[in-house]
Amino acid sequence: MEQEPNHVRATSKTDKKEKKLLHTLLPLVTAACGILCVVLVSVAIALRMTSLTSEQHMQNAAAQNLQLQKEKDDLERRSEELSRERDGLNWTMGVILQYETFPVATHCPGKVCRTCLAGWIPFQWSCYFFVQSDNQQQGKTWLNSRQFCKDKEADLVVIESLEEQEFINNHTMAYNEENHAYWIGLSNKNDASKWMWVDGTNATFQYWTEGTRVLDRMSCALSLPRADNLANWNMSRCSVWKRWICETRALNKPDYKYGDERSLRMEEELNYATVVFKNGGSPQKENDEDSTIYSTVQSEVPVEIKAAGGAAAGGAAGGGAAAGGAAAGGTAAAHSRHFVLLLVCLGILCVLLMACIGVIIYICGVMKAQEAVAENVIHLEKENHQLMMDKQILENETEVLTRDRDDLNRTLGVIMTFQNFPVNKFCPDKKCQPCRESWIPFQDHCYQFYEQSSPWKTWDQARTFCQNTDADLVVVDSLQEQEFINNHTKHYYDNHHGYWMGLRQNDDENWIWIDGRNETEGYWMREKVVDDDRYAMTFPGHNATASWGPAECIMQNKFICEHEALIRTPGS
Repeated sequence: MEQEPNHVRATSKTDKKEKKLLHTLLPLVTAACGILCVVLVSVAIALRMTSLTSEQHMQNAAAQNLQLQKEKDDLERRSEELSRERDGLNWTMGVILQYETFPVATHCPGKVCRTCLAGWIPFQWSCYFFVQSDNQQQGKTWLNSRQFCKDKEADLVVIESLEEQEFINNHTMAYNEENHAYWIGLSNKNDASKWMWVDGTNATFQYWTEGTRVLDRMSCALSLPRADNLANWNMSRCSVWKRWICETRALNKPDYKYGDERSLRMEEELNYATVVFKNGGSPQKENDEDSTIYSTVQSEVPVEIKAAGGAAAGGAAGGGAAAGGAAAGGTAAAHSRHFVLLLVCLGILCVLLMACIGVIIYICGVMKAQEAVAENVIHLEKENHQLMMDKQILENETEVLTRDRDDLNRTLGVIMTFQNFPVNKFCPDKKCQPCRESWIPFQDHCYQFYEQSSPWKTWDQARTFCQNTDADLVVVDSLQEQEFINNHTKHYYDNHHGYWMGLRQNDDENWIWIDGRNETEGYWMREKVVDDDRYAMTFPGHNATASWGPAECIMQNKFICEHEALIRTPGS
């Protein structure tokens, strides 16, 4: 039997070492890839948990954003409502201040103010009086017509728009002859080129009739009834007698319509972007069948049997060939097992690598999404911070508007307590004070201490005096008020004389204030009732907690009047 050559044995050993190395490294690489895959999956899970936390944070910020936006919108609407209410009250106060004495009973019967007086017609922000009756001596001159309007705290009409011009034209009636018209508050004061309204403004809108004759003396303008809206003015000598139109500001400011102030708020539309993943268009490749090449070793059997030596040699040769075929078959089987193992390891490795790549792609997607979430959170937090600042500003503004509105309502409420409100006494130069001259303010009330010389007044006379000044006898509500009264009263005549208060005893022997409340915590200095002493006084020079005493109503004394202050006093 021939021995294998040396180079064949060396090659065989090298192949065995490579196979052994391959069998060792391939499982290690596969295991390492598996561990890497596990680590990547753990990282992906951790990132996903963090992403969920960030998304929850974003949802909370978005919910807070919606809530803040809603509160801001509510505050804006509230602020607009308060502004309208305040502006309306300011308008009413402005109209009242035009008077020297505002006739409350006439304009506000039952303490409900009407926009215009009876016989006046409201339009936009003004009231108009059209002289239509023949009882007005068939008319007045321009100057006398204007004086008539001024006596009613008005003036001849000033036309400022086409709408007002049309309104006036629709409310005038023809009378006597065609040329009889209505005086309006427009004249040229000897300069035919400069027409001026009674409020001092130049006439920017002019609606003269065609062929109007320009006079060479002072002329005054007339409105012809039932004529063309754009051409119904005429001029005439101011001394002729005509009817006229008065105009004054409406006491109540008309409400705006929401549609006229701003367009309606539209509901927000939320547009959602949807990402759609589609399958690829390329068809899957068919798996090619594995082709296995089989090597067949065939041994030829000799047909003829030769001599014994030849036969023996042939038998030996046949045995060697058989042995060689068996060895070749074993080698092929071993190669086949190694090849299958290699394929399995490579398949597992490929799967792990694909899984790792997929996890890495997923991690990248999560990280990118997390960055977008973080940016949204930062944006929402900035927007929420700005909304909170805007909300705080609106809250402060609303608080100021509420206070202004309440103060104006309170002032108008005080005015409503008068029959005729003396504007010139409370508001000289249109600057209102809490109290009239000679009255002393204290805690949102005004007090007048009657200090005239004898004869003084009985309780009934004292109350009538106070009521004639739109006040009443004082009602003491607190120890601070009693101390204030003690500090402003002084001793006079004798120890039995004091200052009448608005406190008396009823038939049930209960002490009642003039506003109907029971007296519960008085500051009496001795027994309340002595015989017919059923009316209360406060005596000067005594301790504030023991300064009241009873007296007969027919006794003449000084007294104290009280009414609510027109505006809040500082520190109240």
